[in-house]
Amino acid sequence: MMLAIIGICQPFSAIACDASTACIADIDSFFLPLIANSLMDRQQTGAAAGPVVAPDTELPTDTVVIRPPPRPTAPPSARRLPARRIKLVQRLAAGKISEGGAASLTVHDDAAWLPALAGASAPSSDLTIPALRPTDAASGIWRMEHAILLPMQAAWPIGRIEQSVGMWMTCGGCARDGGGAQFHGTALFSMEFDQFAEGKISNIDLTTADDRNARGQMTFWDDQPARHLVRDSEAFLILWLDGQEHTLTADLASWLTEDRHVGGMFSAVPIDDGTDFGGIAGQFSGDVCPPACGAEN
Repeated sequence: MMLAIIGICQPFSAIACDASTACIADIDSFFLPLIANSLMDRQQTGAAAGPVVAPDTELPTDTVVIRPPPRPTAPPSARRLPARRIKLVQRLAAGKISEGGAASLTVHDDAAWLPALAGASAPSSDLTIPALRPTDAASGIWRMEHAILLPMQAAWPIGRIEQSVGMWMTCGGCARDGGGAQFHGTALFSMEFDQFAEGKISNIDLTTADDRNARGQMTFWDDQPARHLVRDSEAFLILWLDGQEHTLTADLASWLTEDRHVGGMFSAVPIDDGTDFGGIAGQFSGDVCPPACGAEN
């Protein structure tokens, strides 16, 4: 009977084993074969699968261009273009020369800068030549001050230029009663520009509101012309007032705007030939001026 019980309990002897019992050998004989078989199965599975190989990848054949990032640019308002600032002051004292009549022209030409707009240069300053204005009713002094700002590209072209211009002129003593008179009309400006500037304003044809007529021509010469400004303080003007010829010495300044319009001013006084109709202040522009825009009452 005892042997039968031992035989039944023997398969479960591992449950009751501890470190002091003799069934440790039975445990090893049971688990070690299982562990060994598991390790052998893993090795065989790995050998059958073979090494892990990355799939072939086709590399691109096109050239890869790496462009640098664009350079930062200054905002349009911060960019500037070289220019010339021309300041003109014209003064006329009404009346005959013997009574204090006179005319003068002062010109200053300086370097300046123009702000540049996006994609284009800034427009020139207002190029409309303003009217002469009396400083006060009693003095008989007329005055005009104007400044223009011209980009560097607004320069005289090498060679010949010819352009019809509007002209307006205030004469200090040309009226029938000896007072001031205002003329307006047209003329033809022509000039050869190279190392020298030699020009002429011909076909001058001007009238007053009371139908007085002035015709004539002016010649001028500048042996050291600036690219933006032609000056001649000894220009020569011939005028026929109501058919009577008069000679005058003139001071002239002329320029070319960015849109290729001729502009200019002159002051003139009669040469001592017995004529005494006062001084003359004149202006002309290729952007033809409406009647009497060169003077205001």
